[in-house]
Amino acid sequence: MLAVSLTACAPAASDTAEEAPAAAATAEAAAAATGDLPGAAELQAAFDKTCPGQPRIASASCTALDDPTEFKCSYTQEPQQAGATSETIIAKDADTFVLIDLPNNCQVQ
Repeated sequence: MLAVSLTACAPAASDTAEEAPAAAATAEAAAAATGDLPGAAELQAAFDKTCPGQPRIASASCTALDDPTEFKCSYTQEPQQAGATSETIIAKDADTFVLIDLPNNCQVQ
């Protein structure tokens, strides 16, 4: 009689650590290719919906996260103060974007 032993192999920790940046880069490339990478206008709309009365977004740069519907955005608001860059996370919700990570000074409506 032949005995067979099956052993499940988990990926090495270094393998999964290397895959995370690659997955994020792939998600960002896919978002950029389809024109779904949000910018200042989309971030402003998300702020207007959730935190009205905030200073206007002067500039924004967003990158895709592991979830292709979520984006980390670095932004500055008017009036610009030297080095006053903030970060938040927004998510695509149908045809709009919503704030996931609310700023401390957000007065939620």
